[in-house]
Amino acid sequence: MNLLKNIKIRGKLFIIILLSAIALLIVGIQGINGLSAISKGSELIYQGQLIPNQLFAKLRANSLEIDANNFELMVTEDDSINDQLQKNIEEKNEDNKTAMEQIDKLDLPENVKEKYETFKTEYTKLQNASTNMLNLTVENKNKEAYAVYLKDVESQKTSVNKLLDEIQSLNSENAKTIYQQDKKDAGSIIMLLIIVIAAALILSISCGLLMTRLIVRPIKEIQRLFAQTEQGDFTVEGTYQSKDEVGMLTASFNQMVAGVRSIIETVGETSHQVAASSQQLSASAEESTKASEYISSTIQELASGSERQAESVESSRTIIKGMTEFAGRISSNAEKAASTAGESAQMSIAGTKAIEKVGAQMTSINETVVSLSEAFKHLSDRSDEIGKITEVITSIAEQTNLLALNAAIEAARAGEQGKGFAVVADEVRKLAEQSAHSAEQITKLIAIIQNDTKETMNTVISATGEVKEGLVVVNEAGGAFRKIENSIKEAVAQINNVTDLVRNLTAGTNEIETAISGVQEVAVSAAESTQTVSAATQEQLASMEEIASSAQILAQNAEELQHLIEKFKIKN
Repeated sequence: MNLLKNIKIRGKLFIIILLSAIALLIVGIQGINGLSAISKGSELIYQGQLIPNQLFAKLRANSLEIDANNFELMVTEDDSINDQLQKNIEEKNEDNKTAMEQIDKLDLPENVKEKYETFKTEYTKLQNASTNMLNLTVENKNKEAYAVYLKDVESQKTSVNKLLDEIQSLNSENAKTIYQQDKKDAGSIIMLLIIVIAAALILSISCGLLMTRLIVRPIKEIQRLFAQTEQGDFTVEGTYQSKDEVGMLTASFNQMVAGVRSIIETVGETSHQVAASSQQLSASAEESTKASEYISSTIQELASGSERQAESVESSRTIIKGMTEFAGRISSNAEKAASTAGESAQMSIAGTKAIEKVGAQMTSINETVVSLSEAFKHLSDRSDEIGKITEVITSIAEQTNLLALNAAIEAARAGEQGKGFAVVADEVRKLAEQSAHSAEQITKLIAIIQNDTKETMNTVISATGEVKEGLVVVNEAGGAFRKIENSIKEAVAQINNVTDLVRNLTAGTNEIETAISGVQEVAVSAAESTQTVSAATQEQLASMEEIASSAQILAQNAEELQHLIEKFKIKN
């Protein structure tokens, strides 16, 4: 299972196609082998039994007719009739010669071939005896001819007919053996095809369901995680681990969530520091204002308390210096938060690109599923071709049945001597009917294969729907990334505002420090110019008011930033 999880989605779909192709190949090979075996058996019966029996029946019928003509010659004195009878005998002998030449060209079984060689020897003897009898009949020596018939022709005729009966009996047994073997082979082939088809269907459907589960379930899990992050919950984490596209997407999602969570924590801490610093700054500004007011009230006593005033100014200068340093730390933290937020924005952009890549992969998957549908269409076409082959076999069986019927008619014409051939013709007819029945069963199996192929195509179509749902999920994930990116941009804008305010605050404290230095100089030289000290004090009061205003704005921005951060859940 872990090995399948780590395979790319394209590879998983290729496994389904490969298994289906192998199953189709096995079914096709088994079907072709079975049809070839049945066709070979039919051809063997036709070439090895049916045609030879027709020729042997012709030999028997011609021999009977020759024998009848010989008898008629012995009792007929009409020359014209005798000439016609002799002509008939010559034609039948020539016909028998042609039939035997055709038999010699056939590939007969060994047991039939041995009997046939004996038959040719005996038939030659019969021909010689018949020729002697015919010569005597032509010379009107009918008694001598009849004596030759009783002595030589009749015994040879009995021997030849006996051999023909044995040959026909052997052909019948051979045909029956082939018929039984073909029947057995047809049953085995049908059972094997049923087993192979059932196994292929079970394997293909199981593999298809397994691959669909491996693809769809993790995508739905990612959809659920994105829905939670869209609501501001950044405590979620994907648990699916694999080396395929979905596993890579899950890993990227976890990295993105961790990065955003870290940014939110940093921004939260910075906002708290900014709020605290603004409160301290307000307190310091209030103290500085009071100090300035105190300085202003004691200007009249400057001459007598210049030393005390110098100490107060020095104290104010120290406070302002501390404020300047604190404002510097605030500025540094704000810049750090801005940098971190920028990194988060880059990570969000990278996440959006990853989603686009996954979308492209899902599109490729959709194209692969369409290719799979085309492969199953080809499977249906191959099944149609097998059906056409079955129709050819059915046609051969019908032709064989027709030949068997013709052979039965010939056997009926031969009378008692054709009974053995009639048995063979009947066996051939049964075999033809069995072949037609087997072809019909194969046709039904082909129909089952086509039906199962349609069901598998429906499964592929369902998988196509799942892939389209995956595309919708990826698009929703992209939307979630864009919302996160917009939120981060808003946070970056707030941090930049804080940074600008802190810079203004720093500039104000620097001005205050400069003013305090001026006050110190005035205090030292208070005797020289009390008016200058008064002006410096007024300037200090104005600066303190500006600092207080900036601190209030900074506190408001920090509070707004904290409200934005509270929308995100970063801890369980």
